[in-house]
Amino acid sequence: MTTSTDLYYETVWKSKCSSNEKSFLASWQGLSLFSHSMLVVFLPFYAFTTYCILKKTPRTMDSVKFVLLNAHCWSCYCDILICSLITPYFFFPTISGFPVGLLRVIGVPTSVQVFIGFVSCLFMGTSLVALFENRSSCIPTGRFLSCAFGDAPQCSHTFICLIDSCRTLLNSFFIWELAGSMYGGGITIAVDGLSDMMIF
Repeated sequence: MTTSTDLYYETVWKSKCSSNEKSFLASWQGLSLFSHSMLVVFLPFYAFTTYCILKKTPRTMDSVKFVLLNAHCWSCYCDILICSLITPYFFFPTISGFPVGLLRVIGVPTSVQVFIGFVSCLFMGTSLVALFENRSSCIPTGRFLSCAFGDAPQCSHTFICLIDSCRTLLNSFFIWELAGSMYGGGITIAVDGLSDMMIF
């Protein structure tokens, strides 16, 4: 399946932007191989960290065990997603690119991969905020205490603001207009909900 980004890569980018075409590390194949290799090296560390959280956490830290495991799992998932499943290959300075990971090999559209990546990173950030909030609420007294999870109105307001900021981020990502003097005019990069990334 040839997309307009692939066509741009073959015609425009290789002729104008690539100064060292023979470099394997500058190619998308080099990025893909290096990212997948790093993931293979780090997977045992992820498993060992999960084991330590589940089996070696002392009883005095039972209140933080679940949120620590939650933050670790989301962090590992996002790392696996970016290193192996999506593996974005960017073209700078236009903030465009295409995925070269395993999801592209099995035919998942680019727009779906972008959405999965944004939502996953949002959940990872939320889990890290929950981890810090949990650690802060374990302090008996302190001036930085925020809402506990039992304080429903304030926490639900925070959650609604988080969802609204996610919607705003996705809206700004899906339709961009860049004024690029490099190409002599404006470049519109749009991600359609059903097709791949298009540059025209």
